[in-house]
Amino acid sequence: MAVRHISLVALVLLVTSSPLPAEEGRRPVWESPTVISAPGQYVLTRNLLPDPGGGSVITISGPHVDLDLNGFHIDNGASTSPVIDVQSAFAEVRIHDGTVTGGAQSIAASSGKRLVVEDMNLHFSGANAIVASSVDEVVIRNNRISDIASEAIYVTSATSSSGIIEGNQLRRASVAIRLGDVSGLTIRLNQIEDTPSDGIQVYAAGGLLIERNSVGTAQGFGIFLHSTHGSTLRNNVLHGNLEAGIYLYSNCTDNLILENVVSETIDNHGILILGSRNQVEGNLANSNAYCGFHFESTSVGNIYRRNIARGNNGPNCVATCAAPVVISTDLCDQGTSNTSALDNFLPNPGM
Repeated sequence: MAVRHISLVALVLLVTSSPLPAEEGRRPVWESPTVISAPGQYVLTRNLLPDPGGGSVITISGPHVDLDLNGFHIDNGASTSPVIDVQSAFAEVRIHDGTVTGGAQSIAASSGKRLVVEDMNLHFSGANAIVASSVDEVVIRNNRISDIASEAIYVTSATSSSGIIEGNQLRRASVAIRLGDVSGLTIRLNQIEDTPSDGIQVYAAGGLLIERNSVGTAQGFGIFLHSTHGSTLRNNVLHGNLEAGIYLYSNCTDNLILENVVSETIDNHGILILGSRNQVEGNLANSNAYCGFHFESTSVGNIYRRNIARGNNGPNCVATCAAPVVISTDLCDQGTSNTSALDNFLPNPGM
């Protein structure tokens, strides 16, 4: 049986070491490095090893490119270059259906119109898995990303950016999703686990929809917002994270925090609000290490109503509140002019 197994492995390596024919109308990619400068549809026809010169395995400089990895694997080892480098001024680039490992980034793109990354396996990059800088629209969907030294998905420096980050499985990345200087993005249905820092981290953003994501066992915050305005967080599940499941820094305003479930934080409150004029409604925050809900002294003019908090650590919650405050064993409000309709479901009625 061992002889048969070795023979089968040898046969697979022999087959994948030679280029396979591309389908009609698609141009084959079969050597490392490759530069794609003309528009069109391209298909990988074999596994690719690192660029001998230490650069990117594939560089895309064409304006309209569809790159199908066709189930094959690209590796760039310990190179400090991206495995796939999408260079500036592209109109639309789509990369899909394959596996990428190694390199500084799995896929790096800058200064383009539309980037689509779908159905990829991205692992063991030295920095980011996907980084998009100054790209107007991103579609990052149904990827499996793990063991990333920095951010799994990093979208930055594009105040007109729109698009969607959806259905990705993100594990063991320092930060799973980081957004900076963006607007109009939807972050939906991502499964995030085991991040050494935050699950979703947002800086200087507006008009975001963050919904139906699950974040578990992050060693930072589940969802961290900084300088974020006019955005909606709804129906997210944050469980077993070290810090607060949802954290709004003091410069976050005019956000809707709706119907999220936050439970079993290890060393913080369930939902922690430092910002102003946010609406916190219909959330459940149970069994957290401190308060279910905590409004810091910097918070002003927030509304909280129809929230549920049960089984949080009452002594820890009370110990973090300085008088004068509105307080129960599950909620602390140290802010100014924060209001409720007295319809929150807490052990202490009338809050």
